[in-house]
Amino acid sequence: MSRRVMSLVAVALLCVMMVHMIPMYAKSVVVEASGLKDEYRKGETLTLYVSVLNNKTGGTLTVEKLNISIWRIEKRYTRWRNVERVYNRSREIDETIEKGQVLSIRIQILLDFTPARYNLTVAVYTDESADPVYAVKGYLFWVKSAVEIPPIVWAIVADVIFILVALIIYRKLR
Repeated sequence: MSRRVMSLVAVALLCVMMVHMIPMYAKSVVVEASGLKDEYRKGETLTLYVSVLNNKTGGTLTVEKLNISIWRIEKRYTRWRNVERVYNRSREIDETIEKGQVLSIRIQILLDFTPARYNLTVAVYTDESADPVYAVKGYLFWVKSAVEIPPIVWAIVADVIFILVALIIYRKLR
């Protein structure tokens, strides 16, 4: 029995050693964003929180800038296509964060665009690489009209119009 236990311990120790010998790679910059809604009203403020984590094995990370772009999109041939850029802002940050620290950024955008479908992208640029790290990439959302008329009101308006037309026709035929 002790031989069997010793061989199991040896195999377990060998497995642990193999895992430690294999190099593990992790992203040195982790970027996350808070949740967004699918629909906004015209004039409403879109609020987004972006967090940047320095996950490097050592050293500091400099967050250089943040780029936010919003495109109006339309469906063409069964695919959504970018039609017009309605918002494009870059914010210079130049913040240095130590290993294991998180930088949080609050973004507020007033959505005074025409009611349509839009595509949001938020990119974070760091000194780690020339390529951006995306907090939000290609998020589709709707901007609806600021005033929404309930269907019952439309039904009442249609009924009133039909009654007026019927009264006019009735008076002419009389």
